[in-house]
Amino acid sequence: RLLKGVKTDMVDLGRITLSMNAHELNAVTVTGEKPTIAIRGDTIEFNASSFKTRPNSVLSDLLKKLPGVDVDAQGKVTANGKPVDKIMLDGKAFFGNDPKIAMENLPSAIVDKVQITDTKTTEEEISGAPASGNTKTINLTLKKGMDHGYFGRAYAGYGTGKHYDASALVNYFRGKERVTVLGASNNI
Repeated sequence: RLLKGVKTDMVDLGRITLSMNAHELNAVTVTGEKPTIAIRGDTIEFNASSFKTRPNSVLSDLLKKLPGVDVDAQGKVTANGKPVDKIMLDGKAFFGNDPKIAMENLPSAIVDKVQITDTKTTEEEISGAPASGNTKTINLTLKKGMDHGYFGRAYAGYGTGKHYDASALVNYFRGKERVTVLGASNNI
Protein backbone atom coordinates (compact mmCIF):
# COMPACT_ATOMS: atom_id res chain seq x y z
CA ARG A 1 0.00 0.00 0.00
CA LEU A 2 1.15 3.45 -0.74
CA LEU A 3 1.00 6.35 1.62
CA LYS A 4 -0.79 9.40 0.35
CA GLY A 5 1.52 12.25 -0.55
CA VAL A 6 4.71 10.14 -0.60
CA LYS A 7 6.67 9.72 -3.83
CA THR A 8 7.48 6.14 -4.63
CA ASP A 9 9.89 6.45 -7.53
CA MET A 10 12.41 3.64 -7.65
CA VAL A 11 16.04 4.16 -8.63
CA ASP A 12 18.22 1.30 -9.90
CA LEU A 13 21.75 1.63 -8.49
CA GLY A 14 23.05 -1.34 -10.41
CA ARG A 15 25.22 -4.06 -8.93
CA ILE A 16 27.13 -3.07 -5.78
CA THR A 17 30.05 -5.29 -4.81
CA LEU A 18 31.85 -5.23 -1.50
CA SER A 19 35.50 -6.11 -1.24
CA MET A 20 36.64 -8.56 1.42
CA ASN A 21 38.78 -7.14 4.18
CA ALA A 22 39.78 -9.27 7.20
CA HIS A 23 40.57 -7.79 10.58
CA GLU A 24 42.09 -9.87 13.35
CA LEU A 25 40.56 -9.12 16.72
CA ASN A 26 42.53 -9.15 19.95
CA ALA A 27 42.07 -12.11 22.25
CA VAL A 28 39.36 -11.88 24.85
CA THR A 29 39.88 -13.35 28.29
CA VAL A 30 36.83 -14.07 30.36
CA THR A 31 37.43 -14.56 34.06
CA GLY A 32 34.92 -15.51 36.66
CA GLU A 33 34.77 -16.51 40.26
CA LYS A 34 33.74 -19.83 41.64
CA PRO A 35 30.34 -19.67 43.29
CA THR A 36 30.51 -19.25 47.05
CA ILE A 37 27.96 -21.99 47.70
CA ALA A 38 26.75 -24.79 45.43
CA ILE A 39 24.09 -27.40 46.16
CA ARG A 40 24.51 -30.76 44.45
CA GLY A 41 21.87 -33.27 45.44
CA ASP A 42 22.15 -33.76 49.21
CA THR A 43 25.56 -32.03 49.40
CA ILE A 44 26.21 -28.38 50.20
CA GLU A 45 29.58 -27.27 48.84
CA PHE A 46 31.38 -24.14 50.03
CA ASN A 47 34.24 -22.52 48.12
CA ALA A 48 36.78 -22.03 50.94
CA SER A 49 38.55 -19.12 49.24
CA SER A 50 35.32 -17.08 49.48
CA PHE A 51 35.64 -17.03 53.28
CA LYS A 52 38.64 -15.06 54.51
CA THR A 53 40.61 -16.32 57.50
CA ARG A 54 43.71 -15.03 59.24
CA PRO A 55 47.13 -16.38 58.26
CA ASN A 56 48.02 -19.55 60.21
CA SER A 57 44.36 -20.24 61.00
CA VAL A 58 43.13 -23.81 61.37
CA LEU A 59 40.07 -25.61 60.04
CA SER A 60 37.84 -24.61 62.95
CA ASP A 61 38.42 -20.92 62.10
CA LEU A 62 37.22 -21.55 58.54
CA LEU A 63 34.18 -23.60 59.60
CA LYS A 64 33.05 -20.84 61.99
CA LYS A 65 32.66 -18.54 58.98
CA LEU A 66 30.44 -20.88 56.94
CA PRO A 67 26.70 -20.17 57.05
CA GLY A 68 24.76 -22.88 58.88
CA VAL A 69 27.89 -24.29 60.55
CA ASP A 70 28.55 -23.78 64.27
CA VAL A 71 31.63 -24.66 66.31
CA ASP A 72 31.17 -24.50 70.09
CA ALA A 73 33.81 -23.80 72.74
CA GLN A 74 34.57 -27.53 73.11
CA GLY A 75 35.17 -27.88 69.36
CA LYS A 76 31.94 -29.74 68.57
CA VAL A 77 30.63 -28.96 65.11
CA THR A 78 27.02 -28.78 63.97
CA ALA A 79 25.87 -28.21 60.41
CA ASN A 80 22.28 -27.11 59.81
CA GLY A 81 21.45 -28.11 63.38
CA LYS A 82 22.83 -31.66 63.09
CA PRO A 83 26.06 -32.80 64.78
CA VAL A 84 29.07 -33.54 62.56
CA ASP A 85 30.47 -36.98 63.38
CA LYS A 86 33.09 -37.34 60.60
CA ILE A 87 35.59 -35.14 58.84
CA MET A 88 37.04 -36.64 55.68
CA LEU A 89 40.00 -35.50 53.60
CA ASP A 90 39.45 -35.96 49.87
CA GLY A 91 36.90 -38.68 50.64
CA LYS A 92 39.14 -40.62 53.04
CA ALA A 93 38.92 -40.81 56.83
CA PHE A 94 41.32 -38.40 58.50
CA PHE A 95 43.03 -40.15 61.45
CA GLY A 96 39.97 -41.94 62.76
CA ASN A 97 36.53 -40.54 63.35
CA ASP A 98 37.46 -37.76 65.76
CA PRO A 99 36.64 -34.44 64.08
CA LYS A 100 38.64 -32.54 66.72
CA ILE A 101 41.95 -33.79 65.31
CA ALA A 102 41.26 -32.18 61.95
CA MET A 103 39.70 -29.08 63.52
CA GLU A 104 42.76 -28.26 65.61
CA ASN A 105 45.54 -29.30 63.23
CA LEU A 106 44.65 -28.75 59.57
CA PRO A 107 45.55 -25.30 58.24
CA SER A 108 42.59 -23.61 56.60
CA ALA A 109 44.83 -22.35 53.77
CA ILE A 110 45.09 -25.83 52.21
CA VAL A 111 41.30 -26.31 51.88
CA ASP A 112 39.74 -25.80 48.45
CA LYS A 113 36.15 -26.89 49.13
CA VAL A 114 34.09 -27.86 52.17
CA GLN A 115 31.34 -30.36 51.33
CA ILE A 116 28.64 -31.11 53.90
CA THR A 117 26.36 -34.10 53.49
CA ASP A 118 24.24 -36.44 55.61
CA THR A 119 26.27 -39.28 57.10
CA LYS A 120 25.49 -42.58 55.39
CA THR A 121 26.00 -46.10 56.65
CA THR A 122 28.03 -48.53 54.54
CA GLU A 123 24.81 -50.16 53.30
CA GLU A 124 23.34 -46.80 52.31
CA GLU A 125 26.51 -45.88 50.41
CA ILE A 126 26.52 -49.17 48.49
CA SER A 127 22.80 -49.14 47.70
CA GLY A 128 22.62 -45.42 46.97
CA ALA A 129 19.79 -45.02 49.47
CA PRO A 130 19.34 -41.68 51.21
CA ALA A 131 20.89 -41.27 54.65
CA SER A 132 18.66 -42.29 57.51
CA GLY A 133 20.82 -40.96 60.36
CA ASN A 134 20.73 -37.64 62.11
CA THR A 135 24.39 -36.65 61.68
CA LYS A 136 26.49 -34.86 59.06
CA THR A 137 29.83 -35.57 57.42
CA ILE A 138 32.25 -32.90 56.23
CA ASN A 139 34.51 -33.74 53.31
CA LEU A 140 37.40 -31.38 52.65
CA THR A 141 38.91 -31.23 49.18
CA LEU A 142 42.43 -29.88 49.24
CA LYS A 143 44.09 -27.45 46.87
CA LYS A 144 46.34 -29.01 44.26
CA GLY A 145 49.80 -29.74 45.65
CA MET A 146 48.59 -29.38 49.26
CA ASP A 147 47.66 -33.02 49.86
CA HIS A 148 50.54 -33.73 52.22
CA GLY A 149 51.79 -32.56 55.58
CA TYR A 150 52.46 -33.44 59.14
CA PHE A 151 51.41 -32.20 62.54
CA GLY A 152 51.76 -33.28 66.12
CA ARG A 153 52.25 -32.30 69.71
CA ALA A 154 54.60 -33.12 72.51
CA TYR A 155 54.75 -32.43 76.21
CA ALA A 156 57.07 -33.18 79.06
CA GLY A 157 57.03 -32.65 82.79
CA TYR A 158 59.48 -33.14 85.60
CA GLY A 159 58.65 -32.96 89.26
CA THR A 160 59.82 -33.67 92.77
CA GLY A 161 61.26 -37.05 93.60
CA LYS A 162 62.77 -37.28 90.11
CA HIS A 163 59.38 -38.12 88.62
CA TYR A 164 58.86 -37.38 84.96
CA ASP A 165 56.17 -37.75 82.31
CA ALA A 166 56.63 -37.18 78.57
CA SER A 167 54.72 -37.99 75.42
CA ALA A 168 54.76 -37.13 71.72
CA LEU A 169 52.31 -37.63 68.87
CA VAL A 170 53.28 -37.09 65.21
CA ASN A 171 50.88 -37.52 62.28
CA TYR A 172 51.84 -37.57 58.61
CA PHE A 173 49.58 -37.65 55.55
CA ARG A 174 50.30 -37.72 51.84
CA GLY A 175 47.62 -38.60 49.31
CA LYS A 176 46.01 -41.78 50.61
CA GLU A 177 48.75 -42.53 53.17
CA ARG A 178 48.12 -41.84 56.85
CA VAL A 179 50.83 -42.55 59.46
CA THR A 180 50.69 -41.87 63.19
CA VAL A 181 53.54 -42.32 65.67
CA LEU A 182 52.78 -42.11 69.37
CA GLY A 183 55.34 -42.42 72.14
CA ALA A 184 55.14 -41.95 75.88
CA SER A 185 57.34 -42.51 78.90
CA ASN A 186 57.02 -41.84 82.60
CA ASN A 187 58.08 -43.12 86.01
CA ILE A 188 55.01 -42.07 87.94
